[in-house]
Amino acid sequence: VCERLARRGHAVTAVSRRGINPRPEDPDLQKVTWVSGDATDPAVVKKIINDSDAAVHAVGLLFDVDSGLANYNTIVSGSGSLPGEESTYDNITRKTMFNV
Repeated sequence: VCERLARRGHAVTAVSRRGINPRPEDPDLQKVTWVSGDATDPAVVKKIINDSDAAVHAVGLLFDVDSGLANYNTIVSGSGSLPGEESTYDNITRKTMFNV
């Protein structure tokens, strides 16, 4: 999403826990402003997107802690991260959408 929007000339800010460009060699992703932030915190989200014209919610969790399959996230996640104890589908995917 970030790559396509940046390629079309939009000013893009990407928020993630790490705030790091996953492909720094990509010329389109080099145009993106990468910010570290916790999307589960409404105050953090508001501060980051307050002056934006639009927001795209792309936060998701494939295997939450309730599924018993959380360790598979290291394989399917682009960041290779493991979900924390509070990382349920509801907390990560649905509630962060309401923050946006």
